[in-house]
Amino acid sequence: MDDIYSSDELIAQLAQTISLGGNFVLNIAIDANGRVLPVFEERLKNLGDFVNDHSDAIFSSKPWIYQSDVDSVMYVIFQH
Repeated sequence: MDDIYSSDELIAQLAQTISLGGNFVLNIAIDANGRVLPVFEERLKNLGDFVNDHSDAIFSSKPWIYQSDVDSVMYVIFQH
């Protein structure tokens, strides 16, 4: 199970993707009968709860088009 992201890791990635205006694609595994495995069901529920709790910030916000701060401030996006 070390190769499966935790809910917290997925939520962090989702939040970063949303903040950059991107799309979030999540692959999940199903069993031979087509059922979602419990570990993935838990992650989907947690992601859904996050989206529901923060829906105003996710769906009602507008993209940031230009910087309006002072000239001495510079914003940089770091990915790790």
